[in-house]
Amino acid sequence: MISEQGLESNQFKEGGIINLHLLPLHHQLRVKRLYDGLTQGQLVALIGFSHVLRYSLIENG
Repeated sequence: MISEQGLESNQFKEGGIINLHLLPLHHQLRVKRLYDGLTQGQLVALIGFSHVLRYSLIENG
C-alpha cells in the first residue's frame, strides 16, 4: 500500500487530486479495480487470468 507519508508529501498529487499516472502500476491496478467496484475474483474472471492468487501478487507489488 501507499504510505500516508507518501500521499502527504505530495509525491503523487497534482493540486488536491492524486494523479494515478504517477502511482506505481500495481497501485493503479488496485485503484481502478476498486473504482469499478470489482473484487479480485471478479476481475480475474473478467480478464481470463489463471488464478486470483497470481493477480493478488501483482496487485500487491
